[in-house]
Amino acid sequence: MVTNPRYDLLKGSFMQGWRDVILRIRERKAGAVYACNQCDKMNLCGFCPGFFKLENGAEDIRSEYLCALGMSRFEAIKGLENLEERHAI
Repeated sequence: MVTNPRYDLLKGSFMQGWRDVILRIRERKAGAVYACNQCDKMNLCGFCPGFFKLENGAEDIRSEYLCALGMSRFEAIKGLENLEERHAI
């Protein structure tokens, strides 16, 4: 979903480009004040800096849509846990 980093296939092979791009993506790190770093629901939202860039124009501005989705998933899981507790009694 991202267009940067890029690799020109006219200057090398697909495999060479794949390795180069993946390496550059893996080397990128979020800053210490990145809002999502402190979120305990990050694993539920579909956290994706590429999606953030498409929605907001910046990889470091969280997606309101994905954040709401994560909260909905959290509430659904919490509701299932409560249901299981009621049936266990």
